[in-house]
Amino acid sequence: MRPRNGDYGLFPRKLENGKEIYYYWTYDSDGKRKFRSTGKSTYEEAIKVCRNLLKNGQLLTEKRYAFSTFTEHFFIYDECPYIQNRLMKGKTYSRSWAAQERRILVGMIQPHFNDRDLREITEHEIDDWIMSLRAERKGSKTINHVITILKIVFGFAVKERLIEENPCEHIEPFALLSREKGIFTNVELEMLFKKFDASIWKSEAHFALNMTAAVTGMRLGELLGLRICMVYENVITVANAWNPLDGLKSTKNGKVREIPIPEVLGKLIDRLSFGRDPQSYVFSPGSTPIDHKTVYKHFSAALNSIGIPPTERLRRNITFHSYRHTFNTRLIESGMNPETVRLLTGHTAGMTARYSHIQLSRISLPELPFAIPS
Repeated sequence: MRPRNGDYGLFPRKLENGKEIYYYWTYDSDGKRKFRSTGKSTYEEAIKVCRNLLKNGQLLTEKRYAFSTFTEHFFIYDECPYIQNRLMKGKTYSRSWAAQERRILVGMIQPHFNDRDLREITEHEIDDWIMSLRAERKGSKTINHVITILKIVFGFAVKERLIEENPCEHIEPFALLSREKGIFTNVELEMLFKKFDASIWKSEAHFALNMTAAVTGMRLGELLGLRICMVYENVITVANAWNPLDGLKSTKNGKVREIPIPEVLGKLIDRLSFGRDPQSYVFSPGSTPIDHKTVYKHFSAALNSIGIPPTERLRRNITFHSYRHTFNTRLIESGMNPETVRLLTGHTAGMTARYSHIQLSRISLPELPFAIPS
């Protein structure tokens, strides 16, 4: 369907939702064909739009939607329209996650698409770029994060009616082949926690933090956000997590859980907490939790002291999170019901709700595979 003047052409295009919309094509000054949506579902309405644009000299001079301009405030927490839209609907979005997305957007995505018009970026082009990232040996996790960000950006452009379809809709993520996290042996745990040894641990607070990780499986953010008031009668109530950007927030799955702890650990935490404000953080002497990098530094030094150097940690894939995997493994090997294990560790599972009546504080955990000081 081509008007007699030859300045443009019209054609129908069926969208993913089944709706048919008329697009038009025309040429720029370089002779390159450009495609635009009329936003109309009938030929008669579409031809009127094109004739008005042609009359006003706007077939190609209408407002451009440059990728860099559209994403200028994306993932800046208090300025991003996408995040604010989610928050207004009662959904959550962490500042730390937004900061991570912003780094990838600014560092990788914006430099590539720059001032390209959102309407001209195609699925084929995006897919080719994604594959080129793979050829550059970018990790699957990073590439999948790029895909997620692009889907968010173009999805919001669809919502704002700037484009008709999300060009990333059918781009699939890469399979993630992650190594299984290593766990500690009973001998290693005993070397670390049989007693407080100043040649291994530079402070009693770090000794207690790491021991708590080993006997509860708590995540690092949960340990950093643990307040004195949440430890009572040898039970830890895990209600919060901490990171520098979000501050004190809910746990990863948004649920509160209780974990019984050995009496000797309870006494150690009581000693660290004596005379302090109940709202202060157990393992930090200041008003805010210690930095996670400091925790990693003390953890690494302790492992070096007992003969687990960086090369061995890399070979076995031992990290701070290995405490959690070790705890989880110990519970499973004791024969504990898998759903109870999930409740204690704070994992999300479809069947967990069936066991919500369990009083976790009354559960008897299997004996520790190492002796800890009384």
